[in-house]
Amino acid sequence: MEWNELKETMLAAYLPGNSTVEMRTVPVPTPGHGEVLLRIKASTICGSDIRCIYHEHLGKGPKAIRE
Repeated sequence: MEWNELKETMLAAYLPGNSTVEMRTVPVPTPGHGEVLLRIKASTICGSDIRCIYHEHLGKGPKAIRE
């Protein structure tokens, strides 16, 4: 696929609050000066990442979360 054959929309993960993640279809951004746009096939996020992002992780190990 050439750069000019990119789709107009992409799937994006949003973190709206309440320890949740929402998948949304959004326009593909246009890279600015000195930026690049990468096409990826897959990405992952761990449940503990969500707790960390929302400041619910209280220490080390899987049990260190705010109930």
